[in-house]
Amino acid sequence: ADATGAWPLGALALRATMKALCGQMPPNALAGIMPAARAVLRLPGAAAAEAWLRLSSGGDGFPQSSTKDTSKERFVKEALGDMQDANRFKQTMKRFCGGKKKGWSEDG
Repeated sequence: ADATGAWPLGALALRATMKALCGQMPPNALAGIMPAARAVLRLPGAAAAEAWLRLSSGGDGFPQSSTKDTSKERFVKEALGDMQDANRFKQTMKRFCGGKKKGWSEDG
């Protein structure tokens, strides 16, 4: 967020995608939004993409109340590394958001 508290559009798009993965959208709708989320990250360059991922995955209790900061940091690094591979990126996002109950909150 900037000094006014406003989020960049890219971070908002990623957060919306993550919320969809957390169950706020039917699973069959995810096929359309995952490529869009990946495309958003690929536009601005690595520094902005990393900042957007950090912002969108931040906040207490997101995506689950048990998600630790170390898990969020690992997610950011892995998502950045997986941006070139659509399937790996999708799986990383789903895992972080608790897809199939296998979330990142299981540190270790």
